[in-house]
Amino acid sequence: MRNGELLEQAAATFDALVTMDKGIEHQQNLRKYEISVILISARSNRLEDVQPAMLRVNEALREVQSGQIIHVTVK
Repeated sequence: MRNGELLEQAAATFDALVTMDKGIEHQQNLRKYEISVILISARSNRLEDVQPAMLRVNEALREVQSGQIIHVTVK
């Protein structure tokens, strides 16, 4: 997929994209898409490292506005 194509396709179907891609906010102008982004920062993408973030991810999904990005960090 070319740059932005994933966001275009996701925005056509979903309200939010949950990702661990730290470059997404620097590579794309998120405000031009009708989608919000929840960015998870954890030690790895293994379930045991990401699972502690899920409560905050669910809260963020209820709060986030279109074109906005919310960072969720696992300590």
